[in-house]
Amino acid sequence: MILTSNLPTILLVGQAPGPRHPRAHPATQSHVRLARLVGVTPAVLAARAAWVNVLPTFPGARPGGDAFPRVLARQAAQDFPLMATTLLLGQQVARAFSLPPCYFLWQNFRGCRVAVVPHPSGRNRYWNDPARVAHAAAFLRTALGLDAEP
Repeated sequence: MILTSNLPTILLVGQAPGPRHPRAHPATQSHVRLARLVGVTPAVLAARAAWVNVLPTFPGARPGGDAFPRVLARQAAQDFPLMATTLLLGQQVARAFSLPPCYFLWQNFRGCRVAVVPHPSGRNRYWNDPARVAHAAAFLRTALGLDAEP
């Protein structure tokens, strides 16, 4: 398959749609946060990366975050189509794919290049440390091919 510049070159896999868009809407605030993190507009990020979720609907909330039914997520991940370069957003998504939840480590998985990055939720404490934010931004910019641009 030949990719043109108009097609996304990377796949971002999230948990599930949020409560404001409970039906298969892949990205809202998380999309905006990631775009801001790497220094592009949401439209530029959307052109670079396709965004899908492991679960098609919002699974509900629990104290401290969203409910994420591990059994359902693992079932959904079994036959989940990946792209040649895929980023799994968060440790829960990594576990759904039975991958170790180690951030920023490229792995060969199902013939694809896959890495786990911190979930972009505003509730994720990972984003409270400026050094971690800078490291994540650099990794994501490289993964998205943004550092290669003039």
